[in-house]
Amino acid sequence: MKTLVLTGFDGDEYARMASYTMPLMQAYAERHGHGFRVMRLAGERPPSWMKLPALVDALCEYDRVVWIDIDVVIVSPWQDIVAAMEPDSWQAVVEHRTECGHVPNCGVWVVTKEMRYELSLAWGEGTDYLHHPWWEQAAIMRLMGYAVDDGPRGRLDTPTTLYERTTFLGPEWNHHPADRNKTNAPNFVHVTQYADRLGTIRDLAARAARS
Repeated sequence: MKTLVLTGFDGDEYARMASYTMPLMQAYAERHGHGFRVMRLAGERPPSWMKLPALVDALCEYDRVVWIDIDVVIVSPWQDIVAAMEPDSWQAVVEHRTECGHVPNCGVWVVTKEMRYELSLAWGEGTDYLHHPWWEQAAIMRLMGYAVDDGPRGRLDTPTTLYERTTFLGPEWNHHPADRNKTNAPNFVHVTQYADRLGTIRDLAARAARS
């Protein structure tokens, strides 16, 4: 099966992050025999939303796409994330347990061809979340059966077929500082809610390059 590792960004702040994280992502893709692509998240909606049409397009060419936000540092590249995905799943994400509730995080996100309809549906029917703090993630959560509030807060309400077709990955695949289930041995570190994001990314990337 053909797999693509896809990332993207827009703006100078994220370009500086990309200078550290992107080489690690490319090396990771090459290590595991996957394609690699970078896109500019610029368009008609806030940048995070623009990953949805990009994923739909990529799934016309690839069987699976691994989306990784540009502020994610791959600190341990030895395991392939797609190997952690259950074979009958349409998508794979880490669900964080934080003060915001139960939150599947689309910052590290494996999607398959079966997700093309769901991705298009989230784009078309998720406009009430256009400026929600979780952007497209809120729309995906609703399709999974979560109740999503403006707080922001999330809680599982009525699980849907998409929820049942989701592999919930271990916390090592999307280490989040506020996750009550975070691990001390992450593969991917999501550098969000840090006081000095760029400095943290630079330090993590330097340690990863030496390992």
